[in-house]
Amino acid sequence: MKERTLRPHPRAVLQTMHDGSAVVLHLDTRYYFTLSESGALLWKTLADAGTGLTPTDLASALTTEYEIDDETARHDVESWLARMLADELLVSGE
Repeated sequence: MKERTLRPHPRAVLQTMHDGSAVVLHLDTRYYFTLSESGALLWKTLADAGTGLTPTDLASALTTEYEIDDETARHDVESWLARMLADELLVSGE
């Protein structure tokens, strides 16, 4: 089974803070969301890709940047993606 690919919603804007965290503003809903440093890394990874990335791609980005194992990274990514999808901050990358 092929993994889904995701990318940032085109109407969601990221602003990085001085401490590495970030704020995302959804221009349609006018809600804003704070992201931790690792959440900001995931968002930037998605945005920089231009096309959709899979959860596996994002977990790999976390293990490259932080000293965590694959299983922990995958769990953290799935949890983060669930929150981002629930708030309509991500869309299908296809």
